[in-house]
Amino acid sequence: MRWEGKGGRCPGCKTTVTIPHPDKKPPQVKVQKPPTPPYLPIPDQTFEIVQETGKKQKWQLSLYSDRLILHCPETITVVEILHDQATNKIKTAKLFFMQPVLVVKDSKRFSFRIKAGEYKIINEWIGKPLLLRMALKQRLRCCLLIGIIYILISLRLSGDPSSGLEAIPFDPIGMGLGIMLLLLSISMRKKPSPKIFLADSVWFRS
Repeated sequence: MRWEGKGGRCPGCKTTVTIPHPDKKPPQVKVQKPPTPPYLPIPDQTFEIVQETGKKQKWQLSLYSDRLILHCPETITVVEILHDQATNKIKTAKLFFMQPVLVVKDSKRFSFRIKAGEYKIINEWIGKPLLLRMALKQRLRCCLLIGIIYILISLRLSGDPSSGLEAIPFDPIGMGLGIMLLLLSISMRKKPSPKIFLADSVWFRS
């Protein structure tokens, strides 16, 4: 056509338009496909859990031999925890007659109420060695706090005779017990062993 590629002014809206070539196709926009997720076999265990806080959204928990995957269909959120990371990112708790709790810490913190059977399955997946390490980690925080308190209360405090406050003398036994508990706690964290745990138990019984 002789008018192809030429422009002209529309008599109605006064806008300049270009007459396209009839055989020329409009440019195609390439749409990038989302990356294909890695292939995973059928999970060993799968069950639905409900988030404890927020909008109480439903999540799907899948247990594999080497990882745990949480998936929320509503928000398209996926959290993947490898088995070796369980001690730092997973926590299970069960207090008396209350429903067990599962806490997962990744980029965010997620808390779920789970059933007693699911609590048992997750703990079996974590395994006794990792559960012991998790228990020692929680005990370490408590011991560090107690040791610091012992050290602080063993320090000498000057009194105020005008107010009737007597001076508190330095307590070397309390200071020694506090330092000992701190050293035991730090040793337990670096290299847990039955001997250190036994010494820690003797400290609390004394």
